[in-house]
Order: sequence, then C-alpha cells, then structure tokens
Amino acid sequence: MEEKEVELIDYLNIIWKRKWFIILGTLLCAVLAAVVSFIIKPVYEVDAIIQPGKFIVENQAGNFEEVIVETPQQIADKVKHKSYNELIAAEMNIDEEELPELRAENIRDTLLTRMWLKEDDITLGKEVLQNLVGLIKKDIDNKIEIEYNNIDAAIKDYEIDKERRLKEIEILKNKLKIIDQRKRDIATEMKSVRAKIEELEKEQMAVLKKEARSDMESLGLLLYSNEIQQSLRYYDLLNEKLKNEKLGEEDVHSQRQLEEANISKINNTIANLRERKGRIDKTKVVKEPTSSVYPVFPKRKTNVLIAAVVGFSLFTFFAFFIDYIENKKKK
Repeated sequence: MEEKEVELIDYLNIIWKRKWFIILGTLLCAVLAAVVSFIIKPVYEVDAIIQPGKFIVENQAGNFEEVIVETPQQIADKVKHKSYNELIAAEMNIDEEELPELRAENIRDTLLTRMWLKEDDITLGKEVLQNLVGLIKKDIDNKIEIEYNNIDAAIKDYEIDKERRLKEIEILKNKLKIIDQRKRDIATEMKSVRAKIEELEKEQMAVLKKEARSDMESLGLLLYSNEIQQSLRYYDLLNEKLKNEKLGEEDVHSQRQLEEANISKINNTIANLRERKGRIDKTKVVKEPTSSVYPVFPKRKTNVLIAAVVGFSLFTFFAFFIDYIENKKKK
C-alpha cells in the first residue's frame, strides 16, 4: 500500500491537537528552572582595579624614562599562582582552602590590572579582595620607598657638597679682598717711591746745571745717583710683587669660577633629582572592591528561558511520539 505523503499541515495539526500537553510541559520546565534558580544561593562577582607604581631612571644615553616596578601582567601572574593566598588567609585568620578562587588579568592596552572573584558572601568577597589589593600595594610601594630614600640620600649628599663649596667660595672671596688690599698698598708705595725718584732727579739736575760745583756738591751728585739707583731697584721689586699679586688674584678668580660652575652643576643635579622624586607614582587603587549588581550565577532569566525552550522542544517531541504510537495502535 502506498504511504501517504506527510505535509507541513499534518505536523501543525499534531501540535495543535496536543497544544495543552506542550504548553503545560513547557510551563512545568520553566517553573522548575525558576524554583531551582531561586533555591540556589546567588553568586556575585567582586572586582577591583589597580595601577602599579612607577618611577623615573636615567638610561645610558642620559635620557630619563619611566620604569614600572611590576608590570600589570606580572601582578596578574602572581595572583593566578596564589602568591598572596597564604598572607590573605593569615590576615583574615581563616583556612587558606576557604578562600574563593582569585583571578586577575592585564586590561588590554593599559597599565591596569583587574582582579576578581566569585562568591555568594559579598562581604567576605570584598574583604578578601581588599586584603589582596592592600598586599599588592604594600609590596610594590615598599620598592618605590627604596627609590624615594635613595633619591633623598643623593640630594642630601649633594646639598652637603654644595655647602662645602659655598664655604670655599667665601674663603676665596676673603683671599681676593686681602690680595686687593695688598695691591693697593703696593701701588701706594710705588707711587711714593716714584715721587721720591722724581724729586731726587730734579735735585740732581739742579746740581748738574751748575758750572762750578764744590766738592760737597760733587759728593752730593754721587749720593743722589746711588739713592736713585736704590729707589729704582726698590721700585722694580715692588712692581714684581704687584705682578705676583695679580697672578695670585687670577688664580683665585679661576678657583672661584670653578667652584661656582660646580655649584651650578650641583643645583641642576638636585633639581633633576627632585623632579624624578616628584614624578614617582605610588600604586593607585583605580577601583575599590565592588560587587556586581546582579548575580553572575545562577542567571535566573536565562535559566528560565533555556528551560522553556528545552521543555517546548522536549514535549513537542513527546507529542509527535504519542501521536505515532496511537496511529500504530489504530493500524
């Protein structure tokens, strides 16, 4: 006997015929899913975001560049490998096995690390994550504190050197004052000697102009000549001393300029160190531990919807199966 060809209307007729069976079955599955979802304790996601600290260092080329104490990925890896779990458990006075699973990741294209956990007790979850954030921040900031102290120590050393050089400059200034006074004294003495020589030369010329000179005047000429020669030698000696004083003055000036240049370099170095210190960033908590508004498990609406779809499919299949059995019995 030739089998009757099954058309779409036949399927629709079966569905319509057993619509209440399908509808009630679908509702039953949805209600059961809803009941189970409400019975299961809801689990929330608690997360926090931190930005690791960084400081400035001078590279071999003499340029300054930022250095991150620990990269976001390094922090995430330490969290994943449970590096802080023992410390958190000790801080909270609980068994390490009771801690929820901690997870972390580097937020793409940023210097941020996101950490999270899933827990039905929101208070416990926040406390665990707060302790984790505190431990990471303390761990990184301790290393930054070392850099702070190194910079402060370097600034202090340069300040001491600067004070020493400032005192040296004051000493050199006093030396210059003494040299300047000696130069004036020598110049005054040279002026006096020069005047005396000129006076002696005038007296000598006056005697030389006389045609008839007595023995006493002839002896005076000889004395004038000797005294003039002695005065000239003394004048030359004073002139030599003046030159030496000028050379000493130039030397002291050079030392002073060198010390002033060194102080200028020290000031620049101190300014750079203070700038480096000012640009040090400690670890920042970008987002404090907060829980999700809605539970991440179970997702009640999704569960009910999935149960309804599965129930509809299952009871539709049963409807066709029952219809098939009935047709077999009739035949």
